[in-house]
Amino acid sequence: MTSGLELLQKAIPRREFLQLLGVIALTRQPRRAEPILQAAALDHFNIRVSDAAKSAAFYHRLFGGEVLRINSIPANPTSPPGEAFYLRTGESYLVISPEFAHSPPGLDHICIGIRDYDPEGTRTKLEQNGFTPQRSNDDLWVRDPDDLLIQLRSPGGWGRLGATRGALPAPPEITALDVPAFTPTAINEISLFVADLNRAGGFYGRLFGLEAEIPVSNRARNVKIGEMVLADLPQF
Repeated sequence: MTSGLELLQKAIPRREFLQLLGVIALTRQPRRAEPILQAAALDHFNIRVSDAAKSAAFYHRLFGGEVLRINSIPANPTSPPGEAFYLRTGESYLVISPEFAHSPPGLDHICIGIRDYDPEGTRTKLEQNGFTPQRSNDDLWVRDPDDLLIQLRSPGGWGRLGATRGALPAPPEITALDVPAFTPTAINEISLFVADLNRAGGFYGRLFGLEAEIPVSNRARNVKIGEMVLADLPQF
C-alpha cells in the first residue's frame, strides 16, 4: 500500500519535497516554554580574592582602563563589608572583593540586567514559578542549583556605578601604568562548571531561556545574555 508521504513525494519535485520535510520536522519539535525573565545584558561579575588591592593592580596591568574603588561594601547580602575594586570591561565590569570566612577565592556572583525590570513584579513572577528570591534594596538575588548567587537588576552596567554606589577613582598605586597588555571591549562568555548539567541547564533555561543545546557529546548548555553567552559545563 502506498503511504500518503510517498504519494506526496511523487507529486512534487525533490527539492520542494525535502524542504517540506524540514518544515514538518520543525513543527513536530516540542516548543520550549517562554523564559520567566528577559535577560538584557551582563551587568557585572564579582570575584573573591585574598588581596583585593593586589588583584586590582594585576588586572589593571593586564587590561588597563578605568578602575573605581569603594572603601567598604558587601559583595552580596550574606557577606561582610570590605574594600572593593571595579574594573571596566566595555559596558559591564569586573568587581574584586576580599574573601571571607567559608568563602575562599573564586566567583562570588554574576549580575544580569533584566529588561522591563520591576523589583516587586519580578519577585512575584519568580515566586509564582517556584523560585525563592531575596531582595536587597532594588536588587533581587537567587541561587542556582550549585549555590552560585545570581543578582538581578535593571540594565545599567558601568554607567550607573559611580552615580549610585559612591565609587571613587582607585589610588595611583593601583592604576600607575603606561600601556596595558590588552584592551577589553566586552565580555563575550562566562563558563560555569556545574555538578549536574541537565539540572543547571533546566534552571537557566527556565529563568533566561536556552540559546542552544550543544549535542551531548560536547556536554554544554548555552544561555544568551544580551550579547554574551553563559555556558554551563560539567565538572571534571
